[in-house]
Amino acid sequence: MFHLKRAAATFWATERAMAITALAGAAEALLLSLWIAVRGSPLVAPEGDLSRTAIGAAALAAFTVVSAALLGLADLDPAERARWRRVFLICVWYPYCFHALQNLRGINPRFSQVDTYPEHFGRYLLFISSQAFVMLYAVLAWSLARRRDARAGLRLLAARYGLASLTLCFIAGYAMVVRWMIDPFAAHSKTMLISHGLAFDGLPVLLGASWVLERSALARDDARRWLHLTGAAWVACSAFWVARAFLDLEPGGAALGIATASALVGPLAGILLKALAQLRLPARERAVAADR
Repeated sequence: MFHLKRAAATFWATERAMAITALAGAAEALLLSLWIAVRGSPLVAPEGDLSRTAIGAAALAAFTVVSAALLGLADLDPAERARWRRVFLICVWYPYCFHALQNLRGINPRFSQVDTYPEHFGRYLLFISSQAFVMLYAVLAWSLARRRDARAGLRLLAARYGLASLTLCFIAGYAMVVRWMIDPFAAHSKTMLISHGLAFDGLPVLLGASWVLERSALARDDARRWLHLTGAAWVACSAFWVARAFLDLEPGGAALGIATASALVGPLAGILLKALAQLRLPARERAVAADR
């Protein structure tokens, strides 16, 4: 708990604009969830769906926190870091506002069949903001690929696996756009949404795993092996589901879901159990284990 408080205080002190943006997204998701509960339904005729806006706001809030962590790892000078942050915040606040406004008015902000020309232009701006995310993360990926720092070894390793998973998320997003152009009703197929969400979640999960491992006394080589296993499993599962989405296959039965969950949860559970076991060791044994 102490580590979490210290991390939150550091985040607030070093990336206040990003922290405020993340809190705004969390607040939007909470308020929309309460409004849905009061109304009894997330749907707003003819196309609006407030649940998607709430989920999207929460996802963008988490994305902002993760992006701030990656920005701290990136080998950028202060001016480059400030420009990156400025563009990123614009690209987050626009979807916050546009998604909520359109869904509250009953219009699908991404794949509408009833929007007017001004709203169509707003949808183009939304697409441009999503492409800006791709370019911003390409800058981070290039910076992290060049960095060599033993002190950030586990975080760098997690970031690289997470960026590989996020690349698959971007690919799934492009596939959704192409699918919508062919068939508007197929853009939100279950397989497409699973692949997009699974690949998106890889980055925060893997960075969280590296954070846990760094604060345990697990031997460095063991920690790297566990992180390699978790990262490889996440990227492989994401690639599998993105491939299924491209092939237009159904999600499959319970066995496929259980297999995917096992491949992802197994390594994460191993990391947590290893970390907890090290925390129960006496201080001297933890120090010896960390030096191995």
